Amino acid sequence: MTIPELSKVWITLMYAKKIAYIGTYLCYLVSLTSGCLLE
Repeated sequence: MTIPELSKVWITLMYAKKIAYIGTYLCYLVSLTSGCLLE
């Protein structure tokens, strides 16, 4: 692999991690609020 290809892969991985983290956080918030609403 060349350097540009490696950096592209690394950037893609970083974005995937961020999206997964944000998605998990949003799911957590939604479960908290829906839990509060149900009680």
